[in-house]
Amino acid sequence: DFWIARYGKNDGQPAEAYRPDVGEVCWQYTSKGRVAGISGSVDLNLLYKDYGSGGSEPSQEPKELYKVRVTIDNLIIRSGPGTNYSRAGGYTGAGVFTIVEEKAGQGSSSGWGKLKSGAGWIALDYCERL
Repeated sequence: DFWIARYGKNDGQPAEAYRPDVGEVCWQYTSKGRVAGISGSVDLNLLYKDYGSGGSEPSQEPKELYKVRVTIDNLIIRSGPGTNYSRAGGYTGAGVFTIVEEKAGQGSSSGWGKLKSGAGWIALDYCERL
């Protein structure tokens, strides 16, 4: 298992272009994050592997991955699949991203896709499946 620190601009937001793609388990994407109740900056990480309850059985079925091309520069990342969920902080920017799960939700006729990076959910209305 790997834990990789790779910051990019290190502005407190995950930058998909800097996400490691080498069998990572955890990506520390900033040392300038903010958490309610903690004064000052903190390291923020995205966990890719589900350790479940710590037992030997996986806690869920493997997810089918696919890539999408985001066609706009300011696609909002949400904390859940719908505009009724809060913003997770930031935008995707235009580019290619990996989707690990799909769900229907408010505000998108094409559904919502969960980003592999763990940053949150994006409306698939603004994506082209590759």
